Amino acid sequence: MLFDLRTIYAILAITFLLLGFVQLAAFLSGRFVRWALHWALSNLLLGLGCGVLTLGDDWPNLLTYGLGDTLIIIGGVLLVVGVRSFAGMSTHWGRYAAVPASVTAFVLAWASGPDELHLRSALISCFFALLDIMTVASVIALARREDLLSGWLLACIFGITAVMFVARAAMALHGDLSDNDIFETSPLAYQWIAATASALASVRSMALLLMVAERGQRRILARAEQDALTGLLNRNGLFRRYKALCRSRPAAQLAVLMIDLDHFKAVNDTHGHKAGDAILRHFAISGQHSTREGDILARLGGDEFVILLPATSMNDALALGERLQKTFATSQPELSVQPTLSIGATTGEPSKDTLDSMLARADAALYRAKRAGRARVAA
Repeated sequence: MLFDLRTIYAILAITFLLLGFVQLAAFLSGRFVRWALHWALSNLLLGLGCGVLTLGDDWPNLLTYGLGDTLIIIGGVLLVVGVRSFAGMSTHWGRYAAVPASVTAFVLAWASGPDELHLRSALISCFFALLDIMTVASVIALARREDLLSGWLLACIFGITAVMFVARAAMALHGDLSDNDIFETSPLAYQWIAATASALASVRSMALLLMVAERGQRRILARAEQDALTGLLNRNGLFRRYKALCRSRPAAQLAVLMIDLDHFKAVNDTHGHKAGDAILRHFAISGQHSTREGDILARLGGDEFVILLPATSMNDALALGERLQKTFATSQPELSVQPTLSIGATTGEPSKDTLDSMLARADAALYRAKRAGRARVAA
């Protein structure tokens, strides 16, 4: 025998238990939410289950196979629940509790003896392949939604383990396993599957932690580039999105609208800053309703805003500015001083113009609109 399977299972047990205790300590620190507890309990149960299975013939079959497989099945389900909880997906506890109960009941009733080793191994392997496929689907959905590169890595790892479980099930059904003790005689391929699974147990946990770290980093970056009051991009976010636009559409014409709220100081002086904040939030909503998908809306500071309009002509930019004025004028709070919008427009090409130069031209157009009487769009 190339590998001692009992030793591999013992190593798996120790690995899962150590990972579980570390994750449980992290959860108990209060810095992580419930998904960390799910992952911790999953690893602890997987470790206990593998440890019980290593007892083999030393304990009764009902205890070693029945209890060991039950702990492993529940641990596998908790891992799926933890991933779905991390992804913000529903978990349906009743449904997830029924699945391990049903599988365990079948194993105990029909495949708990040594003569049913093939059936038990095939059934549990298929069950874990299904769990891994469910995890792959959840992780891919999360990776697409939040643009997480580590999510795709994790999905690949779980995809590999799903294939390994399918191979293990096929070997069991084909009769390649021992009739009564998997640890005594097993084919070389099965030994390699067990050894690889032992290594992937740690790799999967590392990939999960990478995904947690990447999402945390992206959320910190998003907050650093977001205006706290309006939820729009701030100046840093605007320039980062412009750089991305330069890479994706360097030769496309870009229109820029510079927007200033007329009489905003009078609103603050007359009605207070709370009313001023409400006006700024109202503009943000109006801007989001008036722009298209792919347009970039940002707050530069104070009552100044910018809209970047990719692949947009000057005429279309002016039309959008007028539409924005009408949208902003509706549903305003009832104030004695009603703010309006002065808008300056310009166009350029990301491959030839810097954002600073286009903002300067749009700002000059904005002041022409103000000198002409405010509440208008100027080019």
